[in-house]
Amino acid sequence: MADTILSLPIMTPATADALAAERKTEELSCSELETLYQIRRPDVLRFLIRFGVDAVDAEDITQQIFLNAFDKPQKRPDNLFHWVLACARNLAINRYHRGKREILAPAESWKFWKDTLVDKQVDPEACFYRKERHIRLAQAFSQLTPVEQQCLMMRSRGITFRETAKTLDLTVHSAIYSTESAIRKLQRKLQAVTR
Repeated sequence: MADTILSLPIMTPATADALAAERKTEELSCSELETLYQIRRPDVLRFLIRFGVDAVDAEDITQQIFLNAFDKPQKRPDNLFHWVLACARNLAINRYHRGKREILAPAESWKFWKDTLVDKQVDPEACFYRKERHIRLAQAFSQLTPVEQQCLMMRSRGITFRETAKTLDLTVHSAIYSTESAIRKLQRKLQAVTR
């Protein structure tokens, strides 16, 4: 193992680019990619951070670029470093767009919903009725007024009526009435389903 480490050439960024220009038609070898990764990793990280990516995502994107190059050997482009930066920019943009579509839920709400997502019954009929009930509940919830929806959501998260009223710019009585009205409407809708 010591022999292989000593036999690796010491490369600077200039020699890495010169090597890339010389062998642009050959496939990428693992040792060359490792050398390129060690030399250019800080530059790619700096580029991504200046591009607006946080440090953790920048590290992930950098590793993903070089792993993709390992997994899918390609012909060398004319300028390998610029190719790496273009890939980094494209991956950062893709991650940004994906992040806009994803809504991150707080950990405590995931703990609450985790138990409801697991189907403990294997009975298909019970599963069908439960699914039907969820659909009706979602329809009933969508028919509530926006104030009733907000009051119910805030109350389900443990927020007091006083805090709800202050947040929604209502009186405490209005917050209580809106929450109770929403619960009554949902109960009526669910009782209609069970009949």
